[in-house]
Amino acid sequence: MELFYDTARQWAVGEELESIVATALDECKAARRRLPGYGHRIHTDDPRAPRLLDLAQELGLCGQFVTIAEAYAKALAQTTGKHLPLNLQIN
Repeated sequence: MELFYDTARQWAVGEELESIVATALDECKAARRRLPGYGHRIHTDDPRAPRLLDLAQELGLCGQFVTIAEAYAKALAQTTGKHLPLNLQIN
């Protein structure tokens, strides 16, 4: 979630979302880290994610963090050539 907060702060001061996301992905790659919250070692998809995002949309709860999550998913697919699903951790 810290990644999304950092992204939101930068976006709020006028940086382009796509640029922020690209920089974060480059930093993860350079540090040989996985992007937190995307992909799963066992499951190829998290069926909860699309349903929860659909519900949020239906209820008018989609805000900047949904937009940010989708931007990272799109950029990951473009840069890796793989579908890395949003991985929800619900406690």
